[in-house]
Amino acid sequence: MEASSAEFDGGRSLRRWNRALAILAWLGIAWSLYVIGNAFLGHDFSFGFKTSNGIKLLTANDFTSTERFVVVLIIVPQILSWIYCLWQIVILSNHFSEVASLSAGSSLSYAMVRCLERFSYGMAAQGLAEIIYMPALASYLKGIGKIDNVEGMWEHVIGGGVLTSMMAAVLLVVIARILRIGIRLREEAELTI
Repeated sequence: MEASSAEFDGGRSLRRWNRALAILAWLGIAWSLYVIGNAFLGHDFSFGFKTSNGIKLLTANDFTSTERFVVVLIIVPQILSWIYCLWQIVILSNHFSEVASLSAGSSLSYAMVRCLERFSYGMAAQGLAEIIYMPALASYLKGIGKIDNVEGMWEHVIGGGVLTSMMAAVLLVVIARILRIGIRLREEAELTI
């Protein structure tokens, strides 16, 4: 049986991919923080809705400071959930670095599994935030007279990644539970030897 040379490169390949993972996670966190800051303070803040009168584009000039603050508070939980997920990736990357340098005694640990579980909880929170934010935002904007009825709202909610987020969350929880069982079985085997 032939093994790939990547398995025997001393962890160099893992270190490169892990570095890329950490950089992408940090870039995602930075961009998400920029989006939140821009939503609160930026002049180019805008979003659109499909209404019965066509597409309604709302910009920063359409809101008072208080109205804009409420709109951003409705939108922000989804972004904060994503930042939490990205932070778990940064922590996982640190654990992967230990594996790549072979300084850890084991390639799989409960700390890694906990990070994976926390990532899945963040994905579930993001899915729930996606379900809630569109109806809440549409209701608020209708209440303050900025839009009339929103058309296709539920298609947007369901098609906006909610199912993907929730399925990924459940899949990762299942994988984390399987890994926990594997770690426990390995520990029991080591105790019996």
